[in-house]
Amino acid sequence: MFIAFEGIDGSGKTTQIQLLHRYLQRENIDSVVTSEPTDGIIGKLIKKMLREKEFDAMAMQLLFVADRSYHVDHYIKKWDSEGRMILCDRYLFSTLAFGAASGIDRDWLLDINRMFPMPDITVVLDVPPRLAIKRIHSRMSEYIKHAKFVNAQSSKAKTTLYEKLGFLAKVRLEYLKMSKEFDNYFVVNGTGNEGAISKKIISIINENI
Repeated sequence: MFIAFEGIDGSGKTTQIQLLHRYLQRENIDSVVTSEPTDGIIGKLIKKMLREKEFDAMAMQLLFVADRSYHVDHYIKKWDSEGRMILCDRYLFSTLAFGAASGIDRDWLLDINRMFPMPDITVVLDVPPRLAIKRIHSRMSEYIKHAKFVNAQSSKAKTTLYEKLGFLAKVRLEYLKMSKEFDNYFVVNGTGNEGAISKKIISIINENI
């Protein structure tokens, strides 16, 4: 089973993936955690570009698609054939949401992603953009506080171009719109207690296996 976690930056995706992964381990269900952008050559280029001041939005989405192709062919298909449960932090709905919010035609974005398998379940963690920004800044502060070496050029001490309040509001709306268009697409309130959110996600998974 292939489960994709989506949401704006600061929505709690990574935390919930780890909680689900631990639950699956306790249930003796073989699962693997992965993410996009990947740590491949193209994924690393994307991460570098996201820290820059300017980039071409369409070129960026094409890079995401190239990285996804690598991800699917080298990892996702293999894990799926092995019967492992795949937990992916961002997948093609990120391209649709972030790309459309950048002004790119969503139908075109969907077309260039049709070659990829759709997730069996997509979980969207929904939070207000102001809360997301607050979480991002808190996360950065904790890193700076505990880092052994910190300087002004530290990549983790910078917000990416996608972590801006107005832009995240647009991305959130795109995610919510897609809930009416795609099957097995579940929007979960991400503002509450982490444990309660995790229980909701586990319930969704168990009801749709």
